[in-house]
Amino acid sequence: MALGHASQRIVAALLAFAAACALTPAAARAAAPPSGRTVLLAFLPFDTRPSDNGIEEPSILDRLNFHPELSLGLVGATQGGYDETQTLLDITQGTRVSSAAYKPKRVPLLSYYQQGDMALFQGWLDARARADSAPADIVPGLLAQTIPGGGAYAGVSGRAQLESIPGANEAGRIGLVSIGKADDVATRAQRLLTKRRFVVAGLPTNAPGDTAVEQLIKHRAPNELLMVMQTPPQALAPQLLPIGIVGLGGPSNLTSDSTKLDGIVAGIDLAPTILNWLGLKTPDEMKGQQIKLDGPRDSLALETFNDRLKVVNGRRFPALETVLAAWLLLLLLLGLVADR
Repeated sequence: MALGHASQRIVAALLAFAAACALTPAAARAAAPPSGRTVLLAFLPFDTRPSDNGIEEPSILDRLNFHPELSLGLVGATQGGYDETQTLLDITQGTRVSSAAYKPKRVPLLSYYQQGDMALFQGWLDARARADSAPADIVPGLLAQTIPGGGAYAGVSGRAQLESIPGANEAGRIGLVSIGKADDVATRAQRLLTKRRFVVAGLPTNAPGDTAVEQLIKHRAPNELLMVMQTPPQALAPQLLPIGIVGLGGPSNLTSDSTKLDGIVAGIDLAPTILNWLGLKTPDEMKGQQIKLDGPRDSLALETFNDRLKVVNGRRFPALETVLAAWLLLLLLLGLVADR
């Protein structure tokens, strides 16, 4: 993102300050190549552009289902109105409230700015101030802050890199980043795992993205938890985002005590699951629950459930769409509870 000279100086100063704050003995020790378990959280985007041949692209769920190693589920993205940036912030926080509880309700603009091999989000202080206004203990960046050494990010050049948000600490800083070509993002992400215990990756769209997922699965280490989730899209209506996980066992359906529903987990469940895998205590501020396995893998049931929600999402009245979709999602969840 192009910035004016004044903005560049401000961001550079913030980056220098964040780096200086990190240079404590404990942080220096944590930045050394880790041993033991690691986590790679990869975001796979769905390309909404019409294809050249007119053939509809397979859904993210279909693409994840192609890999039999993955345990599958759907992630309830946010509470209340949907926003893609809020979805990513919720992952870092491990807790969430309705958007109506924030002041202001609108999520602040976050802009990724890179300097060298680290990055910082402009607007993060606004996100922190907004979180402080909510009637709950909400800390953006708490996930990476809790992990010694923080997070790292591998992405594809030419993007806004918003999917890197889960790798940012409480200062909005990502201590190690690698931005490059689409065809080697999987390799770069796994290389970062030799330097950090938690890595976020932004994968390419379409076939290159599928190739990257295949490479991540093929080269996954036994001590690595691999999570592949659909990149939160720009949308108005509530979203159920497909996720596939290798490392917990299975393959199976996924669930958590946040939802108590087969195949459904909450976005705030990712952080406690990641921390538990790494052997770290979940902070009290995080209210999400660990993701676990529950029954045989059933992609058809997940697809049917998601398709019902999309029926409402396809309406052309944005304000009414959100209300109806939220009610439909509630009714569908209640129906699943009644069936148990």
